[in-house]
Amino acid sequence: MTGMDTILPARLHRVALRVGWHALVAYRRLLRPRTQGACVLVWSGAGLLLVRHSYKPGYGVPAGMIGRGEEPVEAAARELREEVGIQVSPDTLQHAGRVVSREFGNEDHLHFFELRMEHEPAFRVDGREIVWAGFHTREEALALDLLGAVRDQLERDPAS
Repeated sequence: MTGMDTILPARLHRVALRVGWHALVAYRRLLRPRTQGACVLVWSGAGLLLVRHSYKPGYGVPAGMIGRGEEPVEAAARELREEVGIQVSPDTLQHAGRVVSREFGNEDHLHFFELRMEHEPAFRVDGREIVWAGFHTREEALALDLLGAVRDQLERDPAS
């Protein structure tokens, strides 16, 4: 647990994340910064690991912003660990392409990585940032309310 986890109960933590997210989206719409993010498609057999964040709409995948001086693949491995507790070496992630998203008001360059696993990995949901996670086939995922960049990646790469 991090310091914030012990200070704020889960419900209050989710409210703080939601307020922060809306402030970030307003900032992005106003100043339109160019950002970079890393996303991980975790495949187990035909299943893709999807998550629901407490603060933004739709289903997504483990993802987040790339830190200053951080390589995209390192950010992808970090986000995977932070969001669902799956710890892997960055060299196990395969680059799967880039998507430019303008979904949240700015130009966000998203680097997609894939992790293919024989068996569904154990994962955790903290109830704060991530409120749900589970595996769906590609077809099931495309029938859901996916975040735009995730949908774009799945639709353009039918081999996934």
